[in-house]
Amino acid sequence: MLAVMVKRPFLCAPFFFALCCCFPNSVCAASATANNVTENVSAMAPPADMRGALREVLGAMQKAQEYADEANRHCVQAGMSAKNAREHEEGAKNALRKLGSEATRMSRALQQAEEAVKLADAAVAECKAAEEAAQAAGIMTLDAVGEVLKHVKDEKAKKQCVPDPLTRAAEQTVLSLEKAKEAEAETEKAAAAAQKTREAAEKAAAARTLAQDVAATAIALLRQREKEEERRRARDREEAEAAKKAAVAEVMNKFAAKKGNDAAPGRNSTATRIQRTRPRVDGGGIPLLLRAPLLMLAAVASVFGFLLC
Repeated sequence: MLAVMVKRPFLCAPFFFALCCCFPNSVCAASATANNVTENVSAMAPPADMRGALREVLGAMQKAQEYADEANRHCVQAGMSAKNAREHEEGAKNALRKLGSEATRMSRALQQAEEAVKLADAAVAECKAAEEAAQAAGIMTLDAVGEVLKHVKDEKAKKQCVPDPLTRAAEQTVLSLEKAKEAEAETEKAAAAAQKTREAAEKAAAARTLAQDVAATAIALLRQREKEEERRRARDREEAEAAKKAAVAEVMNKFAAKKGNDAAPGRNSTATRIQRTRPRVDGGGIPLLLRAPLLMLAAVASVFGFLLC
């Protein structure tokens, strides 16, 4: 039952109410002295009576419960911080995946995020251990309350189950105060662990921001390089097209020039050949072998014509 009350603090209210009804002066005064029960356990004077022992042990129990609750809150915050750290790590991975697996593997920012997640998980484990220790200390204080209540009951019933019930009650009081002190120390450990997880989450967030900045810068540079490469290819295509056109024009010019040079001598040689083969009117163009028979034929024709006349 005591363990259940530690894990469910709302059950302590009826318990305290019942104790206040039975021992109004002792139990209700415990809440007023609960803040001072763990100051100096070794220097504490033994309780003068059972009521004083009950008051001290109830104050220690209440303080231990408060420490356990505080440790639980620290662990809840630590868990949230660790979750944030993992989300930041995943965000860094998503940002770097755009650059390829090699960039993801070599990224210093991602390594920092992974280290931060490991630190956060370790801090959460520390916090849970501290919380469990604080709860265990709280259970011990509840056990001490039970022992003191038993002695109080025996005292009221005029039973002597132990030789010196007040001494045993004082021992339980000291034990409860020690356990409350342990719960306080464990709560401080839980708070330190929660602080570690917050710092780890901040480191993971910084790593995520760095990874996103690196990815954005790299993507911008890649896009700029692609644009420059496209412009270079366009210039190369234009230059190649211009060179092709120039080469074609040069070939055409050379061909036209060669054709013109070939056409002019051809006309002159043809005219020369025609002039050489065409008979001239004065007979200068007729070969000598043909000229004599023609002259003789012309002379005979002339004589024949004269005779006819």
